[in-house]
Amino acid sequence: MERLWESDLQKILTFKSMNKTKQSFKARLWMAVLTLTSSSLMLLNACQTNPTEVINPTITDEALRAFPGGSANQVLQGVRNQFSAMIANVTLYNAYVSDDYVNISTFLSPIADNPRNINADDISLPASYSSAQTLRAQAEFAITQIPLDRTLNPTQQANAIAQARFFRGMALLVLAENFANIPLVEGGPGLTSSQVLREAINSFLAALPGLASPSVLPPGSDPRLAINQIAPRIAIARAYRLLGRADSAAFLC
Repeated sequence: MERLWESDLQKILTFKSMNKTKQSFKARLWMAVLTLTSSSLMLLNACQTNPTEVINPTITDEALRAFPGGSANQVLQGVRNQFSAMIANVTLYNAYVSDDYVNISTFLSPIADNPRNINADDISLPASYSSAQTLRAQAEFAITQIPLDRTLNPTQQANAIAQARFFRGMALLVLAENFANIPLVEGGPGLTSSQVLREAINSFLAALPGLASPSVLPPGSDPRLAINQIAPRIAIARAYRLLGRADSAAFLC
């Protein structure tokens, strides 16, 4: 009789334990469902039905064209900013490569100590290359977009395009001076430094006529931002010198 009572008691305890386990499982399941539901609602509220919708009305084409001087000023300012970034990167890394800076206890790759070993796969030395390629791409974009600015008269439009061509030439010049096997289009073949130098010269020559007129600048800009024909002529001379044509370089200077 005592053993039977103990057996019944064990069954009761086992049953209660199973009930507790089921209740705990149900509670966890409901918590998971509630968490998933709330997460889904938050995700739906966070996403826009149209991911291409412009949220900031100040960066629409209409808003940019309404700005004094039109959208050409905005595009060119972005190109100028990228030119500054390129010069900063190239100056820094050239200083490391030429031992003007001592590469000790820095995060830069030791490959900088031997310039012939530098390659595109290095994780700490690509900024000078990528910043020059970015400038080239931005300048080419500007050349296609500036004609859409209806606020410019033909002379101003020619000048704005010429400024973009000058910056494109500077990007090509920097690329040719510092790198080899350089693609100028996505997925395109790698060009030699000499080929890129010739392309830079063509860009500078195309910029010269438009730079004869006053520079298109945003209102209130520093007049030192203006680019005249002297800058591309000096750049062309530099490219000719790198090509070994010192006579042509001397003629331009």
